[in-house]
Amino acid sequence: MKRPLRIWMTVVLTAIFSIANAQNTQWYGYARTCFNGEDWQNKFITFTSQQPNEVQAVSETRPELWAATYLDGYVWFVTQTRSLCKAPFNEETATIGDYETVVPALEQYNLYIDMAYNPVDGMMYYLCQDSQFYSYLKRSNCATPSEIEVIGSFDVRLWTLAINAQGRAYGVAYEGGNLYEIDLNNAATTLVGPTGKQVWYTQSMAFDLDTDELYWAQFATASDHGLYQVNTETGAATLLGEIGLGTQLTGLFMVPQATQPE
Repeated sequence: MKRPLRIWMTVVLTAIFSIANAQNTQWYGYARTCFNGEDWQNKFITFTSQQPNEVQAVSETRPELWAATYLDGYVWFVTQTRSLCKAPFNEETATIGDYETVVPALEQYNLYIDMAYNPVDGMMYYLCQDSQFYSYLKRSNCATPSEIEVIGSFDVRLWTLAINAQGRAYGVAYEGGNLYEIDLNNAATTLVGPTGKQVWYTQSMAFDLDTDELYWAQFATASDHGLYQVNTETGAATLLGEIGLGTQLTGLFMVPQATQPE
């Protein structure tokens, strides 16, 4: 009995330390559905890593959307009808203002389910899904956002996309809930490991660009959801808490801290 007990205690302690070491980052995302009676649906909301259950709305109602990210003072997002939009983020009040449509329709027949900016090559990357549920990696230059380049199709059906400050990309697969590293040059995937969670409904993943930690807004069922910190070496996901005590979230992002002068 000693060895199983030792293994169990190691797992528990690892989870506890992971939660304790999580930075108290301010997170933002788009609330698609709320199950606790709140009226955040179709608005951007905010919460922290340490208290994801405490949520506030930071925008008026927005069109239905799946993908969103932050870049240089603006929240960029793609609506369900494939309109690429951006809205100013007010750092002083931490609110998101009126949006403008940048591209009325990026293209037909694709659903944009996650997006992330790569600071290494200056490109916006999109995770898309077609009517046959195949998933694709696409990208565009922010200067000419209507010119979409198809990089390739994935060999697994990915449900999330996140890129860190060094240009390393990751996603979680729909089947199996495994974490994969993504090659942004050709859409090739490399298995990292199991998150230990199911993947259903809306999902979104993003890096804390100040700490290089990976976070995941996961929603599988009414009793299996929340904000998770994900280990990029093993794939293991550690629960930090429920988002708003029952909120389906897309477009997870954070606003990096301004670099302090030396």
